[in-house]
Amino acid sequence: MADGSVGSFTIPNPLSCGDLGSCVDKVLRDLLLLATPNVAVMVIIGGYQILTAGGEPEKFSRGKKTIIYAAVGFAIILLANGVVYIIQDVFNGGGVVQCNLANEPGGPCNTSSGSAECNFDTGEWQCS
Repeated sequence: MADGSVGSFTIPNPLSCGDLGSCVDKVLRDLLLLATPNVAVMVIIGGYQILTAGGEPEKFSRGKKTIIYAAVGFAIILLANGVVYIIQDVFNGGGVVQCNLANEPGGPCNTSSGSAECNFDTGEWQCS
């Protein structure tokens, strides 16, 4: 820009997610979709290594390790989603946070003199 004005541009979001939690969830789902066929292939390769070992303990051990590593890696991917939910629960105070529409039209405490307080243990509004 020769006249000194500042231009603007936008960078598209390739994951189409608005916050960190939804981005992590999308990445984990996609990772699971990629890992499932890879685990199947690695188990087949490990089985082939065991079948073609011909009595050699080193080749048999390599096939066994291939299968074990594939299973452990897949278990880690499966557990990662649970860890994300545990971390979100800890940061949200351990409660079900659903108290976001208290004073909206049709909300639970929409009276002229009423006020509301969110009970984070139950996720429900307490009106007064």
